[in-house]
Amino acid sequence: MLSGEKGVLPGSDYYFMTPSVLAQEIFFYPLFCGHFRCITGYDVRRIDYNNFLLMYVAQGQCGIEAEGREFVARTGDLVILNCHKPHRYYAIDYLDLVWLHFDGHDAENFYRQIVRSSGIVCSVGEDSEIVSAIREFLILYRNNQRLGEAESSWKIYRALCLLLTQSSISMTARQHDSIDQALVYIDQHLGMDINLEDVARHVNMSMFHFSRLFKKKIGQSPYHFILTSRIDRAKILLKSTSLTVKEIARMIGFNSETNFISTFSSRVGIPPQKFREFPL
Repeated sequence: MLSGEKGVLPGSDYYFMTPSVLAQEIFFYPLFCGHFRCITGYDVRRIDYNNFLLMYVAQGQCGIEAEGREFVARTGDLVILNCHKPHRYYAIDYLDLVWLHFDGHDAENFYRQIVRSSGIVCSVGEDSEIVSAIREFLILYRNNQRLGEAESSWKIYRALCLLLTQSSISMTARQHDSIDQALVYIDQHLGMDINLEDVARHVNMSMFHFSRLFKKKIGQSPYHFILTSRIDRAKILLKSTSLTVKEIARMIGFNSETNFISTFSSRVGIPPQKFREFPL
């Protein structure tokens, strides 16, 4: 069936599947699949769509809002969404998507475990067996062919198992990415009252796990890194602006000028005003 949705380019197609009562009771089952080529303007917003979604980004960028957070899926990324919950996905620019809506008796448990391990967006690549399974459903229905419900269930089950396995293998790389995200978050929020809990929550980790990984990669605890970053920012402001010491203290997140002067002096060896006066 050709699509006429807003932002979806001509030639895009999708197909529906209606599961039997037996399939709904014991199997994983496909509900509909498709291949969309989209431009800016393709924007799907739902409160509850009563199924789950596997979506592969063959080309482009897809913005996603789900689980109270925002994501960007890029070429080679696979997205898994719980469409029972409020969600949105949209084309940031040109977007080539292959997707499969599915459900099943244990789908929610799989979803929770996959998201806990890898998040909603996971890099898999075009050659992934998971992507091949989605494309196989699409090609079969495009050619008016069908798989038996047991075989369909097995393909979806295997795809979910592979995604769960992929999640475990790529965990180390994702953890490094999370620390990089934390560094950006800290840099953008130095002037605010940020703490370890805020940063760990931003990268979806427990405080203990985040602290351990952060120190392993950066060489110091998050607390000391934030403090050092504030002192470094203060040095730049002291040398490049005419802001008062009190104004700088407030801009880099200190609750008082006295606390800032004491901390700066302790870390640098001289008070802020003297640092400002020294030539580089």
